[in-house]
Amino acid sequence: MQQMAVKAVKRDWQVYDLYRKDEETLFLEKARKLIWSLPPPYEEKRTGRKPYNPRGMAMVALLKVKLKMDYRSLESHLRARRDLLKIMGLDEAPSKSTIHLSLKRMPESYLKKLNSILTQPFKKGA
Repeated sequence: MQQMAVKAVKRDWQVYDLYRKDEETLFLEKARKLIWSLPPPYEEKRTGRKPYNPRGMAMVALLKVKLKMDYRSLESHLRARRDLLKIMGLDEAPSKSTIHLSLKRMPESYLKKLNSILTQPFKKGA
């Protein structure tokens, strides 16, 4: 019997590193196109402080799930990455409480729909 040599796959680590560096930005730009093509997940309140854009908060919700972060860590991450806020259409980073409350208001069916559409290209047979 002959031993089959396992051919090592050569990886282009420079390309991989560039992708990982811009992964969040690329993800949010794709999510933005989708979210802005759909109606907002909930209606903004008309009283009190000026609310955060519901579509921007939907993007925060997707980023929270993608990065597997808790509310406090996500707040810190967004404060450090102002470029992400710009993509999301937010002027400032929402607090952990604001993120939590907006996710409570967001219908689960809306988030499932977003997830289904965003992951469709990666599903078998697509």
